[in-house]
Amino acid sequence: MLSPYLSIDKPLSSHHLAKIRARLAVANPEVPALPNASVRSAAVLIPLCNVDGQPGILYEVRGQLRHHAGEVSFPGGKVDEVDVSSLGAALRETHEEIGIEAGRIEVLGQMGPPILSYTGLRVYPFVGFVHPLPLGRPSYLDPTDEALPSMQMDAFSLSPAEVIHLFHQRFTDLVDPKVLRPHAFREIEAYYAVDVTSEVQRSGIKFSAGTGVDEVGGSDQPGRLEIWGLTGWYTNVFMRLMELRKKLLKPRNEGTNDTNESPTSNTQITHGHAVGMPCTSGDELVPYSTIEEWNASMLDRKLPEYSDSDPLYRSDVAETIESCIDACNKDLRELSLKIHDHPELGYKEKYAHDTLTEFMSSRGFKVTRHYLGVETAWRAEYQFGEGGRTLGFNSEMDALPGIGHACGHNLIAIVGVGAALAVAEALKKHGIAGKVVLLGTPAEEGGAGKIKLIDGGGYKDMDICLMAHPGPGKPHYAGTGPSLAIQKLIVQYFGHTAHASAAPWEGKNALDAAFLAYSAISVLRQQIKPTHRVHGVVEGRNWASNIIPDYAKMEWLVRAPSWAEVQALRERVKKAAALATDCRMEYHQEPAMYDLRQNITLADEFSAVAKQRYGISTDVGAEGAIGGSTDFGNVTYELPSLHPMFAIPTVPNGGNHTKLFADAAGTKEAHAATLPIIKALAITGSRVLTDDAFLAKVKQSFKNGETTSSGGKADV
Repeated sequence: MLSPYLSIDKPLSSHHLAKIRARLAVANPEVPALPNASVRSAAVLIPLCNVDGQPGILYEVRGQLRHHAGEVSFPGGKVDEVDVSSLGAALRETHEEIGIEAGRIEVLGQMGPPILSYTGLRVYPFVGFVHPLPLGRPSYLDPTDEALPSMQMDAFSLSPAEVIHLFHQRFTDLVDPKVLRPHAFREIEAYYAVDVTSEVQRSGIKFSAGTGVDEVGGSDQPGRLEIWGLTGWYTNVFMRLMELRKKLLKPRNEGTNDTNESPTSNTQITHGHAVGMPCTSGDELVPYSTIEEWNASMLDRKLPEYSDSDPLYRSDVAETIESCIDACNKDLRELSLKIHDHPELGYKEKYAHDTLTEFMSSRGFKVTRHYLGVETAWRAEYQFGEGGRTLGFNSEMDALPGIGHACGHNLIAIVGVGAALAVAEALKKHGIAGKVVLLGTPAEEGGAGKIKLIDGGGYKDMDICLMAHPGPGKPHYAGTGPSLAIQKLIVQYFGHTAHASAAPWEGKNALDAAFLAYSAISVLRQQIKPTHRVHGVVEGRNWASNIIPDYAKMEWLVRAPSWAEVQALRERVKKAAALATDCRMEYHQEPAMYDLRQNITLADEFSAVAKQRYGISTDVGAEGAIGGSTDFGNVTYELPSLHPMFAIPTVPNGGNHTKLFADAAGTKEAHAATLPIIKALAITGSRVLTDDAFLAKVKQSFKNGETTSSGGKADV
């Protein structure tokens, strides 16, 4: 197994260290964090070293003073007030635990952003090489292919209370299929747990045997000791960065999955848009590409050459669209940053409303502010000539509480703006009669703003409607797969208070009612389809242990691949929720968000344009699926529509609905990734205005229910 950064069976050299250091710098250019008293944090060192001429990683078995004694970990611990940085904490703890002072550790870099530990600490991971003797100067500054000196295991001085055993796991062992077990890190991301039972048994020490509980004990496999949990995850990240583990793991479903969440999913399901999307139709472990990886992909990238044989219906229209978007590039970037830097929650997008309507008005569009009585909705339209067809676009604007534009709605906004401007320019230049309409749609994140506009007739005059949404993924990638339909259910229980000890028989326990229902719904999960989702929480008010609670509320989200399935599943959940005590129950359901019915004809046209003109690969069906839900799904039930997801560069664990993705959505690289999507979407939509046969096919596909999820077949 070859890696461009190191050899798995030959000693590490300073040349290797220089390559590893450069790779880490590309993967995570962050500066090590300074201690923050308000944030509980920790740091670990992933200590590389040569032992007996073999390269590998040092691991500890924790002693009794450490949390989760008897488990495998890296050297490290909490960041204290004495530490000048998180890196300083990792070096201090390494010295205290295994007796290696900082001068013998050649720090190579930070390996990605911090991840929360099982106990709630933000853990910063660093990589370093352990030398037998102190260094006067980092070896990577004068790289050679000469093997670096090996350590002797008896040279380490362990703190017995903190570390009962230290062992060196060779890289050859870390890629040996006989000791690797696919597992799902917190039921989301797949990785390999590494069995080290026999290695540690040879030392004669007692270790923490498997408990069957995730991240508790030496493994979730009885009798085994493994490199797993956060330590296993960080090991896997390092091996992946070194290109020693490339393939996506399919973690086996061990026993009943009580949460009904698929551990093989690359997405986290949220109320609103997806937080991730597949980055390939195949096999990469993490669906992310960093800015550095994105830029590297551009070095040898060649766009397809245009020719007379291009299958575009109107290449002259396409060229006008492209020229207009290029000319508007600076303005679109400014609009995106204005919205990004002024995040507003749903139905409160006043700054975005005013900024975007003023801009569209200045470009010759007829603007209707506060459209259909929705305070922050708006409509901008441009008509050329008499009659013709109407092409619609959407611009979303709302942000998420506390983390800003973590779903990239600033980019969605400029997709709609740029596409509308470009199509309007094409209408004028080429004398095409028709209308382009851009709707500013508020409150996508759980507020169902588009449903209000549908109910008010806001989409009635459109022939088709288009928008696009960013997510993580490999460079130059898009997806036109389906989403999940969703409905929120709210169930309230009203009882009667009483003294919990003196006269409990006088009370009616609303909390008991809620938990009886919660248990019933949890059992129901075992009898629903793997593609269905039911998840919820219990809330209350003025609860105390010596008072019989008189009020409890449950919120449930019911999801399925189609609205019809949600309706059926919803009724089963309602019946389960009714299994309560004699408390009074009130039931409420909020507006449903339907699944995306991506029009197959529009999807095929978009995919062809994106590939042929911009080199963007597009997955359809399950491979290009959106893991969450969106109110644009309701639009796709009203008229022929398309909602591609497209990839922008971010960082591992920095997908949608994270602060890291909010940061990514404001970068110039994300903007650059958005421009060809605007062009492809505008060119796709423009064909509806000029090609009678194409529009007829689009409408027939809609009538027949031919979508990307049905494989283009009629929905029967």
